[in-house]
Amino acid sequence: MNLLFGRLVVIVLLLIAFNRGTSQTFYISPNGSDTEGNGSKSLPWRSLSKASSAVNRQGSIIHVLPGIYRENATCYVAPGVSLEGEGKGSILQSSFSDEWIPILALRSPEGTNGNQHISGLTFDGQNLFTSWAIKVAGRNHVEIRDCLIRDFRDRGVIFTGRIDNEELPPGIYSIGNSFHDNELINCAAYNINGNEYGRGCLNLGGQDSMDIYNNFISQESRPDGYNGFPIKYINNGFLKRTRIFKNNISKKPFVGKFGGDNGWDFAIELWNVVGMVEIFDNTIQGATDIVISSKGDYKYGVWFHDNKVIQKQLSKFYESGIIFEFSNSDVIVEHNSFSNISGAVLFYAQKNSVLTSIKVHNNKFYNLGREDGPGNNSKGILFDCGDIKEGDKPFVARDITITDNEFFPAKGREPMFGIELTGHSKISDLKIGGNKFSNFRTAFISINPGKLVDSLSVSENTMVANGNNNDPLFLNGKPSNYIFERNINQGGTLPSISQFGKQSPLIRKLYYEFKESEKVLYIAMFLLIPVFWLSSRFN
Repeated sequence: MNLLFGRLVVIVLLLIAFNRGTSQTFYISPNGSDTEGNGSKSLPWRSLSKASSAVNRQGSIIHVLPGIYRENATCYVAPGVSLEGEGKGSILQSSFSDEWIPILALRSPEGTNGNQHISGLTFDGQNLFTSWAIKVAGRNHVEIRDCLIRDFRDRGVIFTGRIDNEELPPGIYSIGNSFHDNELINCAAYNINGNEYGRGCLNLGGQDSMDIYNNFISQESRPDGYNGFPIKYINNGFLKRTRIFKNNISKKPFVGKFGGDNGWDFAIELWNVVGMVEIFDNTIQGATDIVISSKGDYKYGVWFHDNKVIQKQLSKFYESGIIFEFSNSDVIVEHNSFSNISGAVLFYAQKNSVLTSIKVHNNKFYNLGREDGPGNNSKGILFDCGDIKEGDKPFVARDITITDNEFFPAKGREPMFGIELTGHSKISDLKIGGNKFSNFRTAFISINPGKLVDSLSVSENTMVANGNNNDPLFLNGKPSNYIFERNINQGGTLPSISQFGKQSPLIRKLYYEFKESEKVLYIAMFLLIPVFWLSSRFN
C-alpha cells in the first residue's frame, strides 16, 4: 500500500512539473519588437496580434505591460491562453474602424472549453472610432474581469453561443462564462445610419450558467435618440441559469413620446429566457425588458428581486421599471423598490399571448407618476394587450398573485390606477391581497372587461384616499367568483377634482371605455361628464 501511495505521489508531482513546464508567461511592450523579440520579459513582442498568433499552449499567459498598443488587425486568442494587463495603463486600441470587427476575438466551434481569462486591461474605442471591443463566440469558461472598456461605436462586449450569427438558439449552449468587476462605458449605439435598432454595451446570447456581477455599466454619453442599452440580447437571446447581480447600470433618461421615438427606455433587454434568469441586488436607472420567458426544466423563468430601480427625478416622458412582453410564465418580481417611475411592473402581452404563474410580491413603489400633470397614464402594475387588429385574439392570463406591495403616488401627480388589467380575453385565478394603496385618482384597481375574469380574490388590502370610494372599478361587467373580504378602507380625501378638465386623462379614459361598454354603462358614463363639470365649477 505504501509503495502504491508513493507511486501516486510521484505521478502527481510529475504532472505538476509537466504543466509548469508546458505553460509559460509571454510579454508584450510598447518598446518590444515583433521581428526580433521572442516574447520573453527581456525581449518582448511589440503587438498583441503577434503574441496571440504565436501563443497557443494551454495555460499560457500573455502579459500586457503598461503602454498604448494600436493593433492593425483583430487579435485571435487561442483556447486556454489568458491575457493579463497591469490596470488602466495597459491600453488596447485599433487602427481599423470597420463595422462589426472587434479588437479581440475568442472564437471556436460551439462547446469549446476556453478555460481562460482576460483581466487588467483597458479597451479604448477612441471616441467611437472602433466598432467592437471583444467578441467571445462558442466558448465555455471565459472570464473577463477588472477591465475598463470605453467609447466603442457599436457594441462593447459580446458573449454568444453561436459562431454563425444566426438568430437561433445554439446547438450547444456556452457554459460557465463570467463578466465581473468591469467598467463598461458608452459602448452601445442606437440609430446608426438610420438603422433604428439598439445595440448593447454587453451583449448576451446562447449562455448557460453565466454570471454578470460587480460591474459599472453606463450608456448616457450620446445625444438623445442615439444611446443603446447597457445590457442587450444578441442572436435572439436564449439564456438559462444566468445571474445578473450587484451591478450599477444606468441608461440616459428617455425623451420619446412613445416607445421607439428617440429610442427606448431600456437599461436591460433580454429575449427568449428559457429558465432561471435571476436579476438581483442591482441599482438600475432605466427599464428591464423581458421578451418571452418560461421556466423550461428549472424552478422559474425570471426572478427579479432586491433591485433598486430608480430615476433621479420624475420625468414628463414615460419611464418604466420592468416590462414583460408577449408570453411569459413562472415570473417572480419581489422585494424591489421602484422610485420616480411612470409604470413600474408592466405586462404588455400582445396578441395571442399567455401569461401564467405570475407573482408580484412585497415591492415598494415610491413617487409613482410623471412630471406632466395629475391623473396621467402612470400606474404601479399593468396588464395590457397593446394595439391589436380586428380578428386578433387578446391575451389570456391565469394564476396571478399580487401581494404585500405598497403603492405611493407622487404628490400632485397621482396616477389614475394602482393596478390595471385591460384588453384581455380571459383571466382566471387572480389574487390581490395584503397591499396598501394610497391616493390613486380613479380607483386602486381597474379591470376591463370585468366580466371576463373568473375567480378574483381581493382581500386584506389597505386603501387610503383612492377614487371610487376605495372600491375596485369594474368596467364592462363584473368578475365571476368574486371575493372581497377583510380589506381596510381608511377613507381619506381625494385630490381636488377641479384639476380635471376636458383634456384630462380620466375623460379620455372614459371615452375609450365608452366604446367598449354595455349599453347600461354607456348611459351612466355619459351622465358623468356634466357631473365632473359641475363639480369643477363648484370647486
